[in-house]
Amino acid sequence: GSIMKPIVYLTALEGITPEGNPYTPLTVIEDNEFNFRYEGQKWTPQNYDKKFRGDVPLYVGLKDSLNAATAHLGIQVGLPSIIDVARRLGIDSKLLPVPSITLGAFELFPIEVLRAYTTIARQGSKINVTFIRYVEDLEGNKVFTHDYKEKMTVSKEATTVLAGMMKQTLQTGSGRFAKSYGFTHPAAGKTGTTSDMKDAWFAGFT
Repeated sequence: GSIMKPIVYLTALEGITPEGNPYTPLTVIEDNEFNFRYEGQKWTPQNYDKKFRGDVPLYVGLKDSLNAATAHLGIQVGLPSIIDVARRLGIDSKLLPVPSITLGAFELFPIEVLRAYTTIARQGSKINVTFIRYVEDLEGNKVFTHDYKEKMTVSKEATTVLAGMMKQTLQTGSGRFAKSYGFTHPAAGKTGTTSDMKDAWFAGFT
């Protein structure tokens, strides 16, 4: 679901607008109803509350998880570009350049989400995440140590800006209710749900 949306916004932050300007958190995007036609089909994204906000800043589209605004943006930056960024973040599952990819239509393994969000948290530096750091024998000698193989795969500047935008999710956006449960640490992240709340996720980092 919407856990995919930061990848759409990161794709924008790495690129430029149709007018030739860099995308910033204040770049205006459209949150309006629209129909997108492809391969003989029509796709009409709806916001969760069935309301549209008109023109909104980039950061509002992300923090409020606006489907129409995100879909507009994703089509604008290019669906193949979104897949390219997803791959560089660490997502390996099958992804197709269809408009619904902007709203997370494809299933991902949790460890792929972990890799992608870890890369964002590390300002574009991807590592091979693992649940096993090292293995010791009975005498305490390390017989295996995991090699993280750090590599810069996405823009440091763009991921830093994105992390700042993702902080708004917990401050005033779709994850703001975490405060009422006592979580007040500085953090960034994104909520994500599938149809009919079959799955409800939060992915983030402190």
